[in-house]
Amino acid sequence: MQEVLSALEHKIEAKQFGLQLPATRVLEQLIEGYNETDTARYLCNVREKIQQAIEKQQVASCNYVDDSRRRSTIAIISLAFNSKADSYLSRLSTENLGEMLQALRDDYVLLNYTGQAMSQAMVQESYLHLRLEELRFAALLMQLKQDHLYPHTV
Repeated sequence: MQEVLSALEHKIEAKQFGLQLPATRVLEQLIEGYNETDTARYLCNVREKIQQAIEKQQVASCNYVDDSRRRSTIAIISLAFNSKADSYLSRLSTENLGEMLQALRDDYVLLNYTGQAMSQAMVQESYLHLRLEELRFAALLMQLKQDHLYPHTV
């Protein structure tokens, strides 16, 4: 049991220094060669806002009075939501964007529902919108890249 507690403590403490998105390389590869397009710039801007929200601990909130308990709960809720968002980002294609957007919205609702039992722990709606924008513009960039590689013939 002590090992589990130590592992959780390490994960929670690591959150204080910002979450590294596992899908970062995927997005960087998509953006390469398209840095001058509005889509790539917008996607970079959204990613910066996501990183800032993580660093400033503006991903989630809860009402625990005890600071340690509050921070731990926020870290767990943030980790769960970001893991889901990163998973959808890594599986994203131009064909499944709608499915990925809905899945993330559903996770947001379910996490916030479950969080009610943890002193109203919830993912911030503004953060949900950032992650949805990230999915949308990553798919758009995929489409632009695909169109560039395989231009449509008229």
